[in-house]
Formats: sequence, structure tokens, C-alpha cells
Amino acid sequence: MKPGMTSVVCAVLLALGAASASAQPYAYVLGTYTPPGATAAQQYLTVVNTATSAKVVTLPMGRSCANCLFTQGVAMSRDGAEVYVANVWDRTVIVVETATNRVVATIGSDVVGGAPAAVAVSPDNTRLYVTTVGGTVVVDRASRTRTAFVTGSAFRMAFSPDGAQLYIATGSAVRIIDAATLVEVASVPVAGGADALAVSPDGQRLYVGSSCCGPPSSVAVVDVGARTVVATVPLAANPASLAMMPDGSKLFAATGNAGTVSVIDPQSNTLTTTIATGNGPFGLALSVDATRLWVTSIATALLTVDTATNTLVGSVPFTRATEGNPQTLVLTPPAFVPPAVPTGLYASTIAGNDVTLRWNAPPNTAVQGYVLEGGVTPGQTLATLPTGGVAPLFRFTAPSGAFYVRIRAVTGGVPGPPSNEVRIVVNTPAPPSAPADLLGLVNGDTLALAWRNTFQGGAQTGAILNVSGTLNTSLPLGMGESFSFAGVPPGTYTLSITAVGPAGTSAWSSAPLTLTFPGGCSGAPRVPTNVLARRDGNLVLLSWDNAAAGPAPTSYLVAVTGAFAGTFPTTARSLAGTVGSGTYNLSVQAVNACGQSAATAVVPVTVP
Repeated sequence: MKPGMTSVVCAVLLALGAASASAQPYAYVLGTYTPPGATAAQQYLTVVNTATSAKVVTLPMGRSCANCLFTQGVAMSRDGAEVYVANVWDRTVIVVETATNRVVATIGSDVVGGAPAAVAVSPDNTRLYVTTVGGTVVVDRASRTRTAFVTGSAFRMAFSPDGAQLYIATGSAVRIIDAATLVEVASVPVAGGADALAVSPDGQRLYVGSSCCGPPSSVAVVDVGARTVVATVPLAANPASLAMMPDGSKLFAATGNAGTVSVIDPQSNTLTTTIATGNGPFGLALSVDATRLWVTSIATALLTVDTATNTLVGSVPFTRATEGNPQTLVLTPPAFVPPAVPTGLYASTIAGNDVTLRWNAPPNTAVQGYVLEGGVTPGQTLATLPTGGVAPLFRFTAPSGAFYVRIRAVTGGVPGPPSNEVRIVVNTPAPPSAPADLLGLVNGDTLALAWRNTFQGGAQTGAILNVSGTLNTSLPLGMGESFSFAGVPPGTYTLSITAVGPAGTSAWSSAPLTLTFPGGCSGAPRVPTNVLARRDGNLVLLSWDNAAAGPAPTSYLVAVTGAFAGTFPTTARSLAGTVGSGTYNLSVQAVNACGQSAATAVVPVTVP
């Protein structure tokens, strides 16, 4: 072997070993054991290959208080590279490298301060949060130094899917913290106390398990937007941990004192079944594919539950004196895949300083949120603003001026690539921008047009129809987005639309459209796009856009199935209605004199 090749080969092998280790489905199980008469418990971290249920290694992990239980005493970085273990007695946090399963650092008491009860990693993987008696310590992961401190009672933690909010259970309430500023924006009291936390995949619901020591034993459902408890699910015992299925179909609660794992339906907020596990189910973690729920039992076992059948299917025994009673665990996360790019960003309305943006959600991507960014020149980022939801729509109040804005999808707390950039002019004199997506329909001597007004310029008050060809004229139009006329003289005409506003007309017109009259019916319209359904209390709102090409529609049919069945005609590109509780499946068809399009994909909306 050539000189120097040994070190190169070793480096390559180590890199391959690290990649292989981090890719395996490992569980890191924190257990504690208090010897008779001892004042402190010894902690152990046992690594289990979840594919084979074989134990890989057990590492000593400092000390905890005697006979104490902490279900968030261990956390994993979002990339699976490091595991963090809180040591209550030693007032430190131990850092374990998962590629080698060895301790690589200890975050000392000078950083942590008080006794750490829980640890969590920010969704963007840059910060470690450590709760103590006096508050929450924020630690920079790279430098392992304290960067901030959030005062106030703190124990368990959870993050909103987009990483914009941090939720802290205090034992009596849930504190909602702005993750960017670390300022508390609300505190939601919870009857029975606040302990275990879980967040719905869309970020709209926060589930709060009652605290360990008092009735009622339940899970409270918090509406994050309204910041109030909207439902309560009674349980047989206080839940030590909660775990939500990635699709939001089930919520699991480790009801340890009842010897069961409770299964809750988040749609109806009811207990659907219980899984008998024996004494002391405590910590919960879902496998990457969500087919298995891993459960720590303080009766010295790591249990496996089939999430499809809600049955116990496996058990890995632990030796109490050398591995501890299993308390909690974390699982190796899946490889991170950046979210795809949102497309078709445009301003759907601008009224004064009130701006509404629309875009197309990335296909086949589990988007957890969106972030708006913008500046005063193309590509510049002077400010970023989480949209606070997963709907491809954002309404916000903007300062006056002209701005260039983009949208990024967020997955795992990490923003993906930017969408197309659009210019918006807010409450500032400027000519309006030209209408887009002009569509036409010929039916004998009848003309129908449809288009979309845009808001990349100043305020718009109307439009002008430009006609050239057999006849040359212009017709003033209002602020609508459709026009029809019967009795068009025979001939060939080129049509376009110009926007009109207080500061003048748009610098250009829509793309021209050439039509010949009289003529046979142009054809049925194409399927509508950008269908968006959302809920505001019991009010369901549905909106959509026309296809970018094809014959013009003149009306639409909205079909509803589920909790209600019916069909609603409308000439507008939106429909709203107040409904009762239930799930409503909505689809839209475009209609004109020649026929109707196929229906859009069904969009479900659930009203609690």
C-alpha cells in the first residue's frame, strides 16, 4: 500500500461506518436504576437495533434523582447524528455520537444551570432546549454554549411543525413561545395540569396530557389559533407520553398506571381502544414508517405495538441493575429530504395594506408549513414570516411600498428552495399590473371571456377590453373577471384585457386571444386548478382558479359528499357556507355552453 493510503482508507471506512450506523433503525433507550439506600439513580443508554430487537451497546449516562421518572430526558438531533441525555443530579447534558455510539462531549452545569428535566432539539437542528426549574436554557448545538434563557416554569416541550412556535408544559398550563424572539405570546390553562405534549401534523391542534399527580386523567385538545381548550378526552390514568401518527389518524397515550396504551381518534376526540401492555408503559416513539410503536415499560422491557392492529407484537427484556428500568427513548430519524418547490405564487388580492397570496403546494411532499420572505429588490431577503399553517394561502398586513416576495415550504423545520418571485405594490400609487390567463369561448355569435386580475402593481379599479381585427374598439369593464356578449358581428377579432387604476393603466395587456365569429362551440373548459378548502370555525371556504388554457368557463359546480351530499352551482370562483360537525369532501367542475370539465381531486375538510 502506498504511503498515506492507510489514513485515506481508514477515513473512508470510518465515513462508511458512520453512514451505515446512522441509517440503521436504532432505538436509544434511557433507563435508570436506584440501588437500595442510594440517594441518586444511575442512568444507562441502551442502543437497540429495532429491525432485529438486538441490543448493540449500553452506555453509563451519569445520574438522575432517586426513583424519578423523566419522559423527555433524552433527545436526538434532527439529522440523527447526536443523542442528548439530561442528568438531573449532575446538572449536565451528555452528548453521544450515534455513528460510533460513544460519548463525545458533556454540556456542563455552567451552561445548563439548574437540574435539567427535559431536552429537545429545534426543528431547524441548530439549537438544543433544556428545561430546568427556573426556566428553559437555549444552547447552540455547534458551539455547545448558552445563547438565551426563557424564564418561567418549564418541563415538557414540543414544537409546531413549521418551527415557529415552542410549546412548554408547566404543570398547570401550556406556554406558547415565539421561537424566533423567545417571547411568550400566550399561556393556555389546562384543567388537570399540563404534562405530555403532541402536535397535529397540520399544527392546528396541540394535545396535552394531564399531569401525573391529580385528576382528571385526560388529554386536553387545544386549538392553537384560538389558544383555548376545545375538547377533553377522559382516560383511565394520567398519560406519561403522547405520540401522534404522521397522518393524524391516531394519537397514542401511555397510560402507565392503568397498564395500557390508549388509542385516541383525533377526528372525534374519543378513546377508541386500549392496548394491554402490563405494568408501567411510559415512553413512546413511532418507527420511521409508523407501522410500529415502541413503548418503554418501567417493568424492565421495551415493547413493540403494531399500529395497524393495535396489538402488542414484541418485547425486549432489560436487566434492571445493568441497563435500568426503561423510561424513555428516541428513534433514528429518516434521511432528511428537502421539501419540493412551491409554484405559481401570485397575489390574489391587495386591499390597502391587506395582502393575500396564493400558490401551488409542492406535490407529494409532507409540507409542515411555509415561510414568506421578501425585500425591496429582486432576490433580497429583509424579512421572513411563517404563514402559520399548511394551506397554500397567506393573508397578512404589509407595510406600504413595493416588495419582491417568495414562498418556501418547510419540512422538518427546514425551509426548502424558493418559489417564483412576484412583485407586490402595497398602498402606494402605481399603475396596476396586467390581467393574466385570458380564456375565450365562441358559441355561434356569443362571446364569453374569463381571466384573472393580478396585483403586482398598484390598485386596480376596472379593466378595458381591447378589440382589433374586423372591428377596432375598446370597452370599459368593471372589476370582475369574466365577460359575455351575444350578437358579435361576423369576423375575426384579437382580444386582450388592460387593467385600470387611480394611477393609470397597466403598462401592458394580457396575452392576446384571437377568435372568429360565428363559430361552433369551442369546447368544454378544462379542470380547475389550485383548489383550496379551509375552515374558520364552522365556516367552510372553498376557492379555485381556472385552468391556464382552454375554452373559458362561464360557471362552476361544487360537489359535496360525506357529512352532507349535494351539488351547488356558482358563477364565482369561490363558495362558502356554515356547516355542522363532520367531514366534507369537496370537488369542483368548470361549466360552459359546450359542456363541463372533469371534477377536480376531492379535497376533504373536517369540522370538529
